[in-house]
Amino acid sequence: MLRRSHELASASKPHTDPVLRCAYVDLDRTLRGAGGSFLHDADGAFTLLGARALEACERAGAELVPHSAEPPAAVEPVARLLGVRAWIADAGELLVLDGDEETAGGLPEAVARHLRARACAPEDAIAVGAELGLEAVVGTLWLAGGALDDPFLRLELEDRARVRMAEERGPAAVYEAVMTTLAERGRGA
Repeated sequence: MLRRSHELASASKPHTDPVLRCAYVDLDRTLRGAGGSFLHDADGAFTLLGARALEACERAGAELVPHSAEPPAAVEPVARLLGVRAWIADAGELLVLDGDEETAGGLPEAVARHLRARACAPEDAIAVGAELGLEAVVGTLWLAGGALDDPFLRLELEDRARVRMAEERGPAAVYEAVMTTLAERGRGA
């Protein structure tokens, strides 16, 4: 019997614990760029960095979970296009996990439920977004570039050790957060 190349590749790799298990990404303000495009950056230039971030997560064994303030009818087709198994809609009021819908009480609760369902420790998860809030439930919250333009946010970050600032905006911020996390934890993708 012939084995597929991905089966051979995974069979030859030694078992290691993943250094990143879950990445929660703001679909509206980071993963998609100008005009809501997955293939454009925040300024409208063509980019594959969002796709490369998805690929890096896949190679590292990390589940990427997009979240959005949009209703499920708007998020579900995007989630299907991205090929993800879980996604969050209605600003965290709905968690879809392996096709099953669960009502949640906001974004931090939806992320916490997903972490429990996947038996993932918070320190093995990151979030990438444009605002504070998820640092209480994940190991590191990456704020997309430009967030430090707000002087009040800059002051607030001084007291939040689990918050990091991405230099980039849009899909490039997601790529930066994923690749930096993997590199710092010893598993470049």
